[in-house]
Amino acid sequence: MYLNWILHVKMGLENINSNMQEDGLINRKVYPALPPIVEYSVASKGEPLIPIFDLMEKFGKKLGDKIVGVQ
Repeated sequence: MYLNWILHVKMGLENINSNMQEDGLINRKVYPALPPIVEYSVASKGEPLIPIFDLMEKFGKKLGDKIVGVQ
């Protein structure tokens, strides 16, 4: 059950990343390695979203101890 949840979350995040990349909000760079190394960065078009990302991070850290498996 837990593994199924992790796979579901991973697929959801991949879709979000893909959409944000298509919208020009984030950049994605793949480095040739085994396993592949992928680096994401905020594009200039996405810079206005940084305060929102910071609030989301703060929210996640605040609730992290209440959610199983989050450190």
